[in-house]
Formats: sequence, structure tokens, C-alpha cells
Amino acid sequence: MEQYVFVRLHAREGQERAVEEALREVTGPSRAEPGCLSFHTFRSIRDRQRRGGRQVAGVRRRGYTRSDLGWAHSR
Repeated sequence: MEQYVFVRLHAREGQERAVEEALREVTGPSRAEPGCLSFHTFRSIRDRQRRGGRQVAGVRRRGYTRSDLGWAHSR
């Protein structure tokens, strides 16, 4: 059974580039994880303040089974 995981990240003001760089660094390894069918990051086209920082990226992971998710996040 496919599982979808959506994550919304908010960077503190002035830290947007650092968050983007960190996401770039983990994209390849995340796509290579067992059970991962896709891994995408994106930046919001709306530049509004939320929860103390700008929404810099969202992460969408698709294709993990429950056991894959447990393994991926236990490391």
C-alpha cells in the first residue's frame, strides 16, 4: 500500500537559503531509500509569514509502506 507523506517547513527569517541547501543535500539520499517512489521539494509561491518564518519548502514523499517509514525514520 502506498503512503504519502507531506511536510511543510518554515524557515526563520534570514535562514531561507540554509533550509533550501539542507533540502538539496538530502534529496538524493532520500530518493535512494528503499521503498521511495518519489521525493520532491518545492518553494511556496506565496511569500507570507507563517509560524515565525517564511514557508521555504514542502516535501512530498510517496510510496513508502508503513514498515519502510519506520525504518527510514529510525536511523
